[in-house]
Amino acid sequence: MAKAKQNEIIRCAFEVYDASDAPLTGQSGNVTTRLTHNGANASETVTVSEIGSTGRYEATFTPTSLGVYALIIDKTAISADTRIENGGMWEVEAVDLDDLKTEIDANETKIDTIDGNVDTVVGKLPTNYIMGSSDQEDHDDEIDDIVVNLQRALGLLGDNAVIDYDWIDTNNTVATIWIYDSKANAQTHDEVTGLLYKYAVACTFTGRLANIATKTRES
Repeated sequence: MAKAKQNEIIRCAFEVYDASDAPLTGQSGNVTTRLTHNGANASETVTVSEIGSTGRYEATFTPTSLGVYALIIDKTAISADTRIENGGMWEVEAVDLDDLKTEIDANETKIDTIDGNVDTVVGKLPTNYIMGSSDQEDHDDEIDDIVVNLQRALGLLGDNAVIDYDWIDTNNTVATIWIYDSKANAQTHDEVTGLLYKYAVACTFTGRLANIATKTRES
């Protein structure tokens, strides 16, 4: 006798043959069944369906009670010459608590593994700590200010500079200085790529003597 679980579907496969032992198809609606529970008619509904067009069928039902279920498959609604193989009998048991506990333990192990993986991922994420402190608030504005100040310092140093009119005299009183972030960009000097700052230099003269020179940032 096969074992089954309460409230879990039971499937019973069977075959229908004609008088010459050839599979008989299209008989789902003609097959009648009788389901008993502990010797009496059962209340559960049996559904019969053909598996493709093969003459092989499946009867299914879901036991709602504990005990012994028996399924009888009747051919009389088809013809007396037909032959049906297989029926079935099952003992329906309650859920095995030991099996349930084993499954729960296995799931808990999987959950622990997932938790460990999450902790590993979190540990690799950037914390945005400032100077080793435990402060994890958003400091993007402060970081942006630091970047600006560093660029400003580079601009004041005059490294990677390109100067228009590098000689100022009474005939040329203005010049322009471009400060780039690298030697390569300074040599290219397209006034865009890697440009940190642009300065204007102006100078006034008395005769051939320079009185004062000013250097102001334009961008």
